[in-house]
Amino acid sequence: MKKISKKLLSILLVLVFALQNFCFVSAAEQYSGKPPKYIFMFIGDGMAWPQVQLANNYLGVMKNGKDSVKPEKMLFTTFPHAGTSTTYDNQTYITESPSAGTALATGKKTNSNIIGLSPDGSERYETIAEKLKKQLGYKIGIVSTVNINNATPAAYYAHQPSRKNYYEIAMEIPKSNFDYFAGGEFLSLNGNNNDKKNIHDVLAESGYKLARTKKELLALKKGDQKVVAISPDRAWDNVMDYEIDRTTEQKELGLSFFTKKGIELLDNDKGFFMMVEGGSIDWSGHANDAATTVHEVIGLDSAVKEAYNFYKKHPTETLIIVTGDHETGGLTLGNTMTAYTTHYELLANQKMSFTSYDKRVAQFRESNATLETVMADIKTYFGLIKKDDPDAEKNPLLVLSDDEYAAVVYAYSQAMLKSDQRTTTVKDKMMYGVYEPLTIALTKILGNKAGVAFTSLSHTGLPTAVFAVGAGADLYDGYYDNTDIAKYLFEICKVK
Repeated sequence: MKKISKKLLSILLVLVFALQNFCFVSAAEQYSGKPPKYIFMFIGDGMAWPQVQLANNYLGVMKNGKDSVKPEKMLFTTFPHAGTSTTYDNQTYITESPSAGTALATGKKTNSNIIGLSPDGSERYETIAEKLKKQLGYKIGIVSTVNINNATPAAYYAHQPSRKNYYEIAMEIPKSNFDYFAGGEFLSLNGNNNDKKNIHDVLAESGYKLARTKKELLALKKGDQKVVAISPDRAWDNVMDYEIDRTTEQKELGLSFFTKKGIELLDNDKGFFMMVEGGSIDWSGHANDAATTVHEVIGLDSAVKEAYNFYKKHPTETLIIVTGDHETGGLTLGNTMTAYTTHYELLANQKMSFTSYDKRVAQFRESNATLETVMADIKTYFGLIKKDDPDAEKNPLLVLSDDEYAAVVYAYSQAMLKSDQRTTTVKDKMMYGVYEPLTIALTKILGNKAGVAFTSLSHTGLPTAVFAVGAGADLYDGYYDNTDIAKYLFEICKVK
């Protein structure tokens, strides 16, 4: 009897082990459909669940009124499949964009500042874009609000030991033979030491058509081959203008325009893959600028709408994925001062991005502007006012408390000094980092009054959101690693 029991137990253990293996087969291995012909990979750089929810909440109060508790969902948050992705890299739980982009593009981990290579640099990781180009003959598009040779766009076509090898990254564009690149101007146009051949000239000689003016961009049409489209409306560091700063005319050439134009140029019978990055979400997060962040996330959603319009015409042949590479700023919804209340509508009082206001601060410094002059300007562009302001009774939520006003006065005193003359206490570094003291003090105060807060001027280890619709989209339900986002794509597209 004991022998029989032991035998039964052994059989049961084998069955349990087999069942476990069956149950934990990866979702990708269960996919049996046809490879999608049209694939869109949207990446909100620095965008995780908090940024997504804040944008939905902001849209809700702006549409339904400040007293409503009814988020207005962005399109991509209505997609039928959603998941959560971990973001750690080979070195740290708090990733950088190069390693995060590499994970999303290749399905493999690497060190923080490496692009498309193994941690020791000995192995070249092939990206999903390269696989689709080589194995299936798909056309490939790379689009970003930031520089075309910045980390996340580069992760889909370049292989470099450092993200700072901007010139070398750009030199990999001709090697990639990809069909469409669009975004901000290239970094290091003539090399880091200004001693190399101009990137534009190299690309033109390699057969790429460059479009750099509004007229040239609007003239691009189906049939144009190998295009590099550079936004003529550029902000700090030659990235595309922030959405919050765009005039009505400039909005015509936002991320949604370059996405729509990409669809027009890439559409063909074999198929295409397009990576579209909302890269400036990250930069506004670093600056703890909640209002600018919200507008950048909404701008990304506008680009997704262009892809979704295409999806509706090809629902069984298209896959759209929307995710982030990491979270930036440690954004959270709620803080000690506002407790259980929120006032997201206050963010609408901010009229420009942190980079644009930095320029005004520079003018204040040059003209040695008085505090009174600066406070009047703050009221215009942030809505924040002193207790004795004539509008204080009408706008009580925007009145600066004694502590907040003291913080503004101190930041003003620092802003009026040249950067090498400012105090560098631990408190100052924690408050301002590398940013303009007055500007970041204002973005933080307005954010706090709105009911949000930031914990960092850097990235955090928060997991990111993933949304998907179309062929194979159900694979992206659940909780998984960022490398799985690429691995699932390999399986869905049946590439090796």
